[in-house]
Amino acid sequence: MPDFRFRLPAINDLTFTQQIALAEREKSLLVTGGPGSGKTVVSVYRFQRDLAQDDDVLFFTYHKTLIASIRGTFRQRADILMPDVQDYRVERILNNSIYSFTAWYYRNFQKYLPEETDEEIVANILSLENETFYNFSEIFIDEAQDLRPAVLDALIVLTNRMTCGADRAQDLNGHYIQPADEFIRTLLINRNREVNHQELTQNFRNTKQIFAFARKFVPEDIGVQEIDIEELNDGNRPEVMELTQVEQLALIARIIRDNPNANIGILVHFYWQINDIRDYLIANGFSCEENADEADSFSYYYVNNSMNPQHEQIMERNLRTPFIITFDSCKGLEFDTVIMPMFEQSDWAMTNPKKKYGSQEVDTFANGDIKYFASRNHYYVACTRARGQLYILYSTKPDILGFYEEDDVENVDVDLLF
Repeated sequence: MPDFRFRLPAINDLTFTQQIALAEREKSLLVTGGPGSGKTVVSVYRFQRDLAQDDDVLFFTYHKTLIASIRGTFRQRADILMPDVQDYRVERILNNSIYSFTAWYYRNFQKYLPEETDEEIVANILSLENETFYNFSEIFIDEAQDLRPAVLDALIVLTNRMTCGADRAQDLNGHYIQPADEFIRTLLINRNREVNHQELTQNFRNTKQIFAFARKFVPEDIGVQEIDIEELNDGNRPEVMELTQVEQLALIARIIRDNPNANIGILVHFYWQINDIRDYLIANGFSCEENADEADSFSYYYVNNSMNPQHEQIMERNLRTPFIITFDSCKGLEFDTVIMPMFEQSDWAMTNPKKKYGSQEVDTFANGDIKYFASRNHYYVACTRARGQLYILYSTKPDILGFYEEDDVENVDVDLLF
């Protein structure tokens, strides 16, 4: 299958509000908006502009998956985004200026981020304040709501300007007790940074039917419910199917074969589900190896020490579609088609607490609530990754789909899947 493509519109096609956000050069920028509103697009173009001026800049996001996607975009479109930069310098820029925050932290302090306390992280970052090498003209943080407030606050000290993209509805980690975008703006102001707040209100990704379905997962989120979807294309209705696991896997393979040029995201709860799908695809002629034929290649990723390190490195160098990932890692990405198989696991994921060092994990940085393996917001975010087609597959209808009437469930002729 082809390389994964990050959809970056031509700069002249940006909307008026996106152009306003891009034009800001002196102040820090907080750009907010829902899924598909173009937050990452604005950040990428501002970052590209700084690179063209040889500014010392950093681009952060929390997930390796989005980093791989953005690096891939710069590689694929280097002739447009960095026309005066030779290929070897493009690669050096990508490796030294675009990071997941976890990777940057380990590179600088040789410490694994999840094992550090807020106090330790902040102390380490602030120790760089007087180092010339770490005085950046601008730091970009995509999906800023994923960073803990104290960490974000410390990073502000290292830069003259900061560009943050944030969506309060996508604070899946529960880092902020109040809306994340409001709190981030307060952090910047408290550090004496002038801030331009630009809200992007349009949705350029989803169809009307996909977004109307997605927001049913978060009925109490007033901000999401008030988003105007009337100007969206109607599109195809999501396909919700009750299938055995064998039938689900067969359907996934068929969708991949029938859509050879599409970005396809396969989103699941747990790493072992990724491994099951990976093994099925390999057994049916697909490959995640470096030398895989383009027509049969795919990528996968999960945060777990059991992941094959060679496959992880291949994914980072050359992200391919279809891409199999967890709900936690899909933010910032978009796909032509999203498949959410084995969705019956949502009953378990929403009622079982995460554990850390043998104890229940809580939102210690927000309101102290217990953290579960999944929340309603996970599914809202996952569904809004889809541009054109959404499939939800399960063996037994889970409680979270109570809003979806049984009569609406697709009647599938399983003989057609094989």
